[in-house]
Amino acid sequence: MEWSLPAGLTNGSQPNVQDHDLEGRDIVLKASWQTESAKDAEKSMYMAGAGAFGTAAVLYSYEATHPTGEPVSNCLLVPTRQEMTDNPNHPWTIGKSENETPEIRDLCITVFLSIGHLFYEAKSSYDICIGIAHALLGWLSYYQSGWMHRDISIGNVLLTLGQSMTVKPFKLEGEILEPLWPPASVDGTTIALQGLHIATESPSQTSAQIGKDINALIEKIEIGSNCAAFVTDDDLAVQWATYFDDEHKHAPRFGTPEFMSLPLHRAMLENTKYIQSPANDVQSFFWVMLWAVLFNNMDQKRCPREVAWRAEMEGADVRAKGDFTARLNREEFDPEFSGVKYSAVGVQLFPLLQAWWRKQRELEADWGKVLREAKRISPESHARFHLHHYHWFALRGVKEFLEIMDEYCPTLKSYGQFEPPSSSL
Repeated sequence: MEWSLPAGLTNGSQPNVQDHDLEGRDIVLKASWQTESAKDAEKSMYMAGAGAFGTAAVLYSYEATHPTGEPVSNCLLVPTRQEMTDNPNHPWTIGKSENETPEIRDLCITVFLSIGHLFYEAKSSYDICIGIAHALLGWLSYYQSGWMHRDISIGNVLLTLGQSMTVKPFKLEGEILEPLWPPASVDGTTIALQGLHIATESPSQTSAQIGKDINALIEKIEIGSNCAAFVTDDDLAVQWATYFDDEHKHAPRFGTPEFMSLPLHRAMLENTKYIQSPANDVQSFFWVMLWAVLFNNMDQKRCPREVAWRAEMEGADVRAKGDFTARLNREEFDPEFSGVKYSAVGVQLFPLLQAWWRKQRELEADWGKVLREAKRISPESHARFHLHHYHWFALRGVKEFLEIMDEYCPTLKSYGQFEPPSSSL
């Protein structure tokens, strides 16, 4: 198929294309068939990220056109709603379909300067850990620019593998640090959330203070520059400022099942209402890290238990995911006490995953308290109430991983690189 490069391009995160010497430089071209809403969301999120720390460096993006100027689209191949009404026996209705009408999709092209590699290719446990940290900061960069990703997965979080990108140091700022709740009163009654650590509970728990803690941890661990990973593929992203408008009230749950948070995954399977939140995205990073450990290409020596876990994770079964976390929570990974000869990457990173999952359980439980408390809030206050907690949970989720990384970082650095797999003659 041939298409034309339009004269007017929409720059992504690199508005000054002429400043880049592209001769001999590798780039990535992504071609995807996107719906109207998805293509607008991805393009807007890339532009909002503006090449911030941990985000994909986009050279430009555009909608492909034929030499005649017509968009490259499937619109000529599918019936219109009127055609389906006039002819109920139209071929589109044969078989089962989730959509009442076929989706119109256009070919969209995005050109990236960022070259990424799957987390499976990480050469050390420290590479995996700092990669997750930088990707979380990239996710937070997008978030503070107004966007929630909603589809964190092993294919959307990529390592630079030694080709670390020199970008602007991570900077946390903006309205997500400002309190939105509580107002002086709600329906004439001051609301107090018993037992829930929210930004109004104490000075040490405000969004602004958590932001300061994040900046301090980044400086302490020395991970605020030379970006080692980034987040990409933003076609399911949503602007949190409008997330509670009427059009989103009954929006479907988004994400890749293998990497969905457990409550979101269950809600999708049970077709129950569930408000997707930053806490769900943060838990998706946990599943990405687990896959990076279980499926690492460098460390081939796996015990039967790890082989079984790999098969369970590939099945995208929510019960298997729940069973794994229950076992992870009580497992002993020290070779001297476990009686199981785990792989090197497992011995090095399962304890960190164990500590992180315990934090994830607390985060999930506290988000559940927010959802229950929201039922007491008047409808006109819902957006403000939820956004306040969206911001706070986004910050808390990132801070808690950085605290865990700070604890494990010296040990992970001491392990060195994994032994490469031996090649058979």
